[in-house]
Amino acid sequence: MRNNKCGNELGMSLIELLIALAMIVTVAACIPLLMNVITTAGKEGKGTAIEETEMFYHDIGTEIRAAKEVSVLQGKLVVKVKTDDTAVFSLYQDKIRKQVNGTGHEIWLQNVSSFKPVMTAGVLSLQITDKNGMKKERSYRMLPSAAP
Repeated sequence: MRNNKCGNELGMSLIELLIALAMIVTVAACIPLLMNVITTAGKEGKGTAIEETEMFYHDIGTEIRAAKEVSVLQGKLVVKVKTDDTAVFSLYQDKIRKQVNGTGHEIWLQNVSSFKPVMTAGVLSLQITDKNGMKKERSYRMLPSAAP
């Protein structure tokens, strides 16, 4: 008599073993990624992102180029536009804000610890230090029509 076990298999075939192994490897490969997400969740960076700072410098450069007059008063950047409106860029808490004619509160950059506009010899230099201590600086050459 032959012992035929077609209907009642005991053990695993090679294909089943390979499928189980592939699933274990896939889960094991995801564990470091999940641990990274878990450990960094809720820990936002306190500094400004490079893209945010570059966008700030681009936008404020556009304002400066379109200005009729640019000056620095008491650590604030004062930009007078051609419509005789005055825009003031200043540090407010941890943000750089823009106020037009002394009103409004438009946030231009956040997570900033210091903002120092400096005007020397027709060159406007904007120095920004973020909450992480990263210093960034951009200079703008003033055209004769926009220089004080």
